[in-house]
Amino acid sequence: MTVADDLPPFLVLFFAFCFLSGVCESVLITQWPRYISTRSNDSITCSHDDSNLLLMFWYQQRENTNSMTLIGYGYENSPNYEGEFEKQFKLTRQSATKGALTILKANPSHSAYLYIKFSSVLFDIKMKRCANYEAYFGQGTKLTVLEEGINITEPKVEIIQPSKKECRDKNNKRKKTLLCVASDFYPDHVTLSWETIGGEMLGSVATDSAARRNGMFYKLTSRLRVPAHQWFNPGIEFKCTVNFFNGSGTEAFFAVVKCMLLKT
Repeated sequence: MTVADDLPPFLVLFFAFCFLSGVCESVLITQWPRYISTRSNDSITCSHDDSNLLLMFWYQQRENTNSMTLIGYGYENSPNYEGEFEKQFKLTRQSATKGALTILKANPSHSAYLYIKFSSVLFDIKMKRCANYEAYFGQGTKLTVLEEGINITEPKVEIIQPSKKECRDKNNKRKKTLLCVASDFYPDHVTLSWETIGGEMLGSVATDSAARRNGMFYKLTSRLRVPAHQWFNPGIEFKCTVNFFNGSGTEAFFAVVKCMLLKT
């Protein structure tokens, strides 16, 4: 059994809503990729399955903020840009249900989360009337504009076992804490999960909300707390896996441990 703190990699969201009549409909939105490490000319693609959603919006959200900034919007053949975003991005539509956002000129200050939104109505510009309409967001793409002089670097993964005192003192400690450390990686395009090999996952997981930067590289930690009897079970191993996007694909790096102490 696996305990993961990430979403499915293909980033497909299923949104459901009901009309007043009680009839439920749905929209399937795909936004890909989840991560981009770039300096320029990469694209984010998106699609949906409702041809009535003619408007496409792109938003930017900086890290550690709750607000979104509109990059641009448009129908199939008429993109509109906000402010200086036209110099940084290009909006394209392959059809009513497919579109893309291309990064034209990028620098590290442009690093952010990018979201697609589809809607059927914008507003009546001449009459200045807003309309009630459904809007659907994609899952989002994390854009990291690579810094000059720093190469994409894979994470080092290790599991720190409970201290010897904690491990041996099983009569007084009902829980054992394992610490997984992913370190020395760049950029911070990682997800982390725990798995037990040879038994059911009985523990609880607490993972850092975001990787922390120290100098040029990042570090992410996660704690797995399991019952003492599971830690001392010689047939169970504990595996920590870190998935890292290296600019062209996702690679898995992992560490595995088990308690090697003899029962007394």
